[in-house]
Amino acid sequence: MFQYRFQVGNALQAAQESELRIVAERHFDEVHLFLDPASMVDDLVTAAGDRISTNVGVAQAALAGGAIRTIPAVQWQRHAGGGGGGGGTLPGVTVVLPAGTEIGLAPTLPAGAAALRLRFPVETRIEVGSRGHAALERLGLRGLAPVTLDGLPLLEVTGRQEASLRLSWGAVRSAVLSLLVIVSPYRGRGQDALYHVVEAVGGRVVGGSSLQIRA
Repeated sequence: MFQYRFQVGNALQAAQESELRIVAERHFDEVHLFLDPASMVDDLVTAAGDRISTNVGVAQAALAGGAIRTIPAVQWQRHAGGGGGGGGTLPGVTVVLPAGTEIGLAPTLPAGAAALRLRFPVETRIEVGSRGHAALERLGLRGLAPVTLDGLPLLEVTGRQEASLRLSWGAVRSAVLSLLVIVSPYRGRGQDALYHVVEAVGGRVVGGSSLQIRA
């Protein structure tokens, strides 16, 4: 397991938007990639996505850039739902119903039947919102899924051949992102997985690097 760091953007570029692509030239199933979007994706990952826990404790691993950590075979446990998995709060509007509030229902009832009502005997808070799907669409995620991995907010690379997202640039014109690479189980294939990390502006590639992993 290790982190692969790379820079996106350029202090001299005039473009307000670029596209980050992760292209697999040779992919093996035991290679798991997670993109750390740093500040480029705000708190999107904690607002939507599955929770993944492992026996490795990724969140507690002190991974310096380029350092490789030997790990046992990873046991993956995936839990569906928003980043809080039912806990925390739902982004949006909170409606407070005072104790004793009654709400009438208007279903189709037989003639003479009493109308149904809902009563809240104690003060009740109702949260109305979403788990960030609008933000997902704005970022144009393809082959990337927001997750929390052992508590770390990341984007899981799910596209077997290519993954991409849009990067928006404001006052900050460059950033350092990283890929968390987990190879498990290690099969000793004697072959290399090969991935290309490229940045494009207006469909034209302006920079990139390659990541070769002995799997």
